[in-house]
Amino acid sequence: MTPRQRADGYYLEYNMASLLRGDQKSMAESFAKGIQWGWLSVNDVRRM
Repeated sequence: MTPRQRADGYYLEYNMASLLRGDQKSMAESFAKGIQWGWLSVNDVRRM
């Protein structure tokens, strides 16, 4: 972003949670393993 854009009131926001979340296939595999191995419940996965 240029200094002019900043002066005009433009700004950036980052959503780090979505960047760290990963793709849907990886998430589904992780959730399935977590449920299978007992360290996640179905409700835990629903909250995520």
